[in-house]
Amino acid sequence: MLTDQTFMSTPDEGLEVYRRRCLENRYRFVGLETSVGNWLAGRAAQTRISDHRTIHHVLNHEDQHSVDIGGKGQLVLPVFFGHDAGNKLVGIIEFVTTVPKESYVEDFEHIHDLLKSEGLKSEYLGKTIKVEYNHMIKFTLPLSATFTDLHSKVTQRFTDLEHEEFRVEYKDIKGNRLPISSDEDLRVCMAESSSKGGKFIRMYVLLNT
Repeated sequence: MLTDQTFMSTPDEGLEVYRRRCLENRYRFVGLETSVGNWLAGRAAQTRISDHRTIHHVLNHEDQHSVDIGGKGQLVLPVFFGHDAGNKLVGIIEFVTTVPKESYVEDFEHIHDLLKSEGLKSEYLGKTIKVEYNHMIKFTLPLSATFTDLHSKVTQRFTDLEHEEFRVEYKDIKGNRLPISSDEDLRVCMAESSSKGGKFIRMYVLLNT
């Protein structure tokens, strides 16, 4: 369940309206098969990955969740009991700002440290990656991941690539396939997905011939 506890340091009518819309949401109980679309809090409950909506996010007027949050910034964190409790999900923390930020990484780290002091934890800010080669695999990468991290994840899952030379491409929001060959390429890929509220990033592995 996504809880309805809230805290605001100063009253804000816009945040109050958003909170009421959240409480009226018919998907407050989120299962793995619940269709949550671009609702970040619902998605975090399913993927168990933190995510944020920054100043770079493009508002999609055809998506109700995007309309509800409007031009506000957002950070969502799934919260778990500590290691001894088997990573059981406690709930979701949703941090909303009237003005969106460039990044919520520092806010995430601060909340993460506060949770740790209470015997709780949250997973890193990241994205779900779906990679196609001879079959489809899925894993998560933190937003801070490097090209080397991506390369290692791919070779760990596609073990037959360990001694092969290959390249990785991703599909951008326009449907174009673009190469990822550096940390900067991966950063751009991650940033674009975050700005469009993408649920996952689709990538492809191709052998160099």
